[in-house]
Amino acid sequence: QRRAHVAKPDETDVLAHVHSCVWPTSTGFPPAARSDQSSAMVHWFFGAGADVTTEELRMPEFPAASWMQAFCERVNTDQEMAVVGDWFTTSIALGFGETRYVLRVDRGQIVDVNAAPRIDSRSVFGFRAPLEVWRRFVSPNPPPLFHDFFAMLMRVPEFILEGDSLAAMQNARALHRMMNLMRSA
Repeated sequence: QRRAHVAKPDETDVLAHVHSCVWPTSTGFPPAARSDQSSAMVHWFFGAGADVTTEELRMPEFPAASWMQAFCERVNTDQEMAVVGDWFTTSIALGFGETRYVLRVDRGQIVDVNAAPRIDSRSVFGFRAPLEVWRRFVSPNPPPLFHDFFAMLMRVPEFILEGDSLAAMQNARALHRMMNLMRSA
């Protein structure tokens, strides 16, 4: 389902950035008109009728290498992950639409990221889904069924667990924490 972006009051922080980049504050438009102005800018930039959400404006680099680096730093500095990930040593493939990464995890720490895996880059298990599904999952307020990767595995047919599902479930607690840290990256 496609929808046009409509500015809402809670989006003012994101849209203020759009204003400052495109329209100087000296334009004289009242604040109410700036929401319409931002919406017009979003449509101009992404195309009329584009399905652009606030989450997409907040995550322009998802799932680029800079996002992956922030995610790895978040996982490696997370205190809860340090506790629950003590036995979590594996390799995981993550497929974000056409973008694929293979992460090597050692005792709950991401120690290597292969950003251009070839056929010889093995992983024990992995998750793949279209980019739209991942964007819903990493959004600050995910819709129902996209709030948790277990829910997505059970009810979102496009979200697929590949490889050794036993290894994934043996590390379910640490994997769950790691996946939830994606929202913070």
